[in-house]
Amino acid sequence: MTRGARRAGFTLIETLVALVVLTVVMLAAQRGFVTARLGLDRAQSTLAAEAVARSIVETELGRLAAAPGVQSGETDGLAWTVTTEPIVLPIPPAPPPPTAVRTAGAAEAAPAGAPASQSDPADAQKQAEEAARWLPMRVTVAVANGRGRPLAIETLHLAKAP
Repeated sequence: MTRGARRAGFTLIETLVALVVLTVVMLAAQRGFVTARLGLDRAQSTLAAEAVARSIVETELGRLAAAPGVQSGETDGLAWTVTTEPIVLPIPPAPPPPTAVRTAGAAEAAPAGAPASQSDPADAQKQAEEAARWLPMRVTVAVANGRGRPLAIETLHLAKAP
C-alpha cells in the first residue's frame, strides 16, 4: 500500500467522524430549539390567560360576584369560569353602649315613662348584624389556557348584602 492510499483512507475516516460529531451536535441543538419553542408557547398561553383573568377581575368582578354561584364564558378564545361563594365570618357581639353617670338633677329631668338606657345583648347582636350591609365573597377566576392546567386566581370581594 502506498503512502498516498493510506493518507486517503485516513482522510475518509476523519470525514466520517466529523459527520457523526456534527450529526450529534445538530440533534442536540434541534432538541434545544424544540424545547425553547414549547416553553415560549407555554409562556404565551399563560400570559394570554393571565390577561383574560386580569380583565375579568378589573372590569367584571362587581357584576359577576354579586351573588354566590358559578358563571362561565369565553373571552379572546379562552374559556373562563368565575366561582363565587360567601365567606361566613362570626360577627362578635356589639359592645354595650356606654352608660352615663346620672346625677340627681338629670334623673329628675327624665320623663317618667322613658325607657332605660340598658339594652339586651341579643338586641345589640341583632343590630350589629343588620348594620353589616356588606358580605365578603371568595371569588375564584379560572381561565383554561389550552395547555395543561387552567390558570386560577382567587380574591376576595365585598358584595352588598341582599
